[in-house]
Amino acid sequence: MPKHTGRKQQKQTRSDRQQASQSSAGSGPLREEGAVVKDWGGKFSVALSFPNSYYVGMSSLALQILYSRLNQDADVVCERIFWTKGDADAGKPLLSLENGRPADEFDIWAFTVSWEMDYFNVVEMLRQAKVPPLAADRQASKQWNGDPWPLLITGGPGITMNPEPLAPFFDVILIGEGEEAVPQFMDLCRAGLDEDRAALLATLDRTPGFYVPSLRPSNRDHVDFRPVERLWVRNLPGFRTASSLYT
Repeated sequence: MPKHTGRKQQKQTRSDRQQASQSSAGSGPLREEGAVVKDWGGKFSVALSFPNSYYVGMSSLALQILYSRLNQDADVVCERIFWTKGDADAGKPLLSLENGRPADEFDIWAFTVSWEMDYFNVVEMLRQAKVPPLAADRQASKQWNGDPWPLLITGGPGITMNPEPLAPFFDVILIGEGEEAVPQFMDLCRAGLDEDRAALLATLDRTPGFYVPSLRPSNRDHVDFRPVERLWVRNLPGFRTASSLYT
């Protein structure tokens, strides 16, 4: 079951959280077309982040495609979380745009990363959310209420070219193009995320395109080194590569 079903009610109302989140993303409430707002009841939750400002992130076609594709699944709620300069230093909570949910309440936290300079923002977002930045620390601990930490996955052009700078921070890294891999990843997570996370990571490590840094040495001279198979989209015309969100 999704971990959020048994959580305590937050002190703020949904509208309060939405307003706080959207005010951080831009100057005042956002005006958008195409945003998907779902009820969380019994759904698998995914936070989708671009580690830069709202307006930079919204120009990412990868984020647009993933957001649309994940929300097409009736059993999944996918909400966006962006980096905002100064918010971490000011002690502001890191909240999703759609429902104002804290980042640590999601089952999965996915990052699409395009540029090396945004690597710093990834770590800042994790600290702002009070999520242990290192994957090893998350895998060895739980949250204050006994819930596991969100499973962190990343992908994107910068990551595919060289995943190692961010490898210590992520549970799973997708190498290559994710359009065809996302449904498979979600199915595997539904089956094993809450039951046995170690077994889920082992399964993902054996799945083409998925790199689990804790299970796969990166040193090519290591006796257990295994290259990760890069994913390519076999049927590109089969995927809608256009914006579905407008602001």
